[in-house]
Amino acid sequence: MFYSRNGGFTIVELMVAVGLFVVVVGIASATFVQALRTQRQVVGLMAANDNASLTLEQMAREIRTGTQFALPGASGNEGIELKFQNADDVTVHYRLNNSVIEREADGRTFPITGNNVQVSTLAFHLVHNEIDWPPRITITLSVAPVASTLQAIVTNLQTTASGRNF
Repeated sequence: MFYSRNGGFTIVELMVAVGLFVVVVGIASATFVQALRTQRQVVGLMAANDNASLTLEQMAREIRTGTQFALPGASGNEGIELKFQNADDVTVHYRLNNSVIEREADGRTFPITGNNVQVSTLAFHLVHNEIDWPPRITITLSVAPVASTLQAIVTNLQTTASGRNF
């Protein structure tokens, strides 16, 4: 007697094929989800670093045209607050307040760092020789993204600005 097969699959073959398909799709989707999570963290870290760099540049730009630099409450030439007269002859204060850098001028205080940045340290170092050279202010700060998964990643930034006016 001849046994004839009509070219179909048995239930066992279908179960093995579906099982393999589920395993492959599971691995691929887990990899994709992890890639998305990593990409989101990288974007958050880049945004925090960009915000901190912009803050440093804004402070340095105003310092370059400033005069009468002082570090209130500091003993020596390093402090956590900088006070000076800007180009418009307005007294300006830069300071750290609850992980946010603030700028105070004309009696108004407002933050200059974004809400995606947590500033852990801010320091000003003033080198001032009134006779030969304009004052030099070095600003150092340590920042981390606000995202809870990235708070362990701290970026240290530093810049130096020289006053243009003697």
